[in-house]
Amino acid sequence: MKITISGLPGAGKGTLIKRLGEEYKLPAFSVGGLRREYAQKQGMSIAEFNELGEKNSITDIQADEYQKEWAKENKNFILDGRLSYFFIPESIKIFLTVDPIEGARRIQEAARESERARITLEEMINANRRRCESDIKRYKTIYNLENCYDENNFDVILDTTHRTPEEVFKLVKKKIIDYNQKMNPPRFYLAHPTESRQEIREWEAGFEERTGVQLVNPFYECSTLETEFGDMGKEKYSQLKEQVTKLYAGDLEQISRKDILGGIVILDDNWTWGTPAEQATMWMMSKLIYTLTLSKEKDYFNHPVVRFYSGNNVFPSKEELENFMIKNKNHFFRDLEKIRRETTDNPIYQTIMKEIKKNQELGRFKKN
Repeated sequence: MKITISGLPGAGKGTLIKRLGEEYKLPAFSVGGLRREYAQKQGMSIAEFNELGEKNSITDIQADEYQKEWAKENKNFILDGRLSYFFIPESIKIFLTVDPIEGARRIQEAARESERARITLEEMINANRRRCESDIKRYKTIYNLENCYDENNFDVILDTTHRTPEEVFKLVKKKIIDYNQKMNPPRFYLAHPTESRQEIREWEAGFEERTGVQLVNPFYECSTLETEFGDMGKEKYSQLKEQVTKLYAGDLEQISRKDILGGIVILDDNWTWGTPAEQATMWMMSKLIYTLTLSKEKDYFNHPVVRFYSGNNVFPSKEELENFMIKNKNHFFRDLEKIRRETTDNPIYQTIMKEIKKNQELGRFKKN
């Protein structure tokens, strides 16, 4: 397991790293600590060392090369550094944020009395701001990175302002468990028309090999009532009669699995109501949804329902989907976290959840 951590000054990275190291028995390394050692050897403060780095990139490159080599030597680790997310893209990338005033107060609180007396809270806030500005400036010059503090660089973003170190640790631990369930390897549910089964099955094996992404296809991987009827290329729900709901319930059970990141939904000329229904279910579960619109008869690429559920993640060809999956494989969990936030903030979702809660309070749901 590879964990990389970054964050704003005073967000609590040091405390979190210590707890994670104890919990998972992993070696931990701080790039910031190494740079402080370099600064001390030259008789400089870290602020002075950062200023020197704006003129001479060796102050950063030296530490960055060391962290890359250290990461190669350790299979599993915790790495704390501004650019660790960049150098170890396959890691779970955690970013801690904090209100500037609270961050400055924490740094003052942790400092020795003599050091605390030398700088006011306002001065500490300004020093932290200059430190971040220097980081952004240096890394843009050296590595052409727009902003090393951009939250889009990270999988998990956690505001620690009003949380205790123990609360932060427990939340991060839950995210790590979730990440390991869904990203080792990344796994998607495949929703497609029954009549397209043979063509899609032939593509599926190659897709998994080319992208490194596993697919769960209920038409031949899962045990369903439909398999008992043979001839998987045709819809057979009319033959199932009163058992037909069990067929769809089995699909929903697969979609809701903890190891499923989301779904790949294929809409071609054979699609039936089941496919968009699965798409809607994925949205309710805050899953990633990538839609392939392969219909030759109708243009579903900009269909409002498709765009509602998939946003910009709509593809007109299998090749474009594959290229996207390969390019973004290390960002799936980041995108999942983003979708989770967007879904739960959506007024439609909130209304649905209120209705569900109301029905629960009225006792309309059966209890197990």
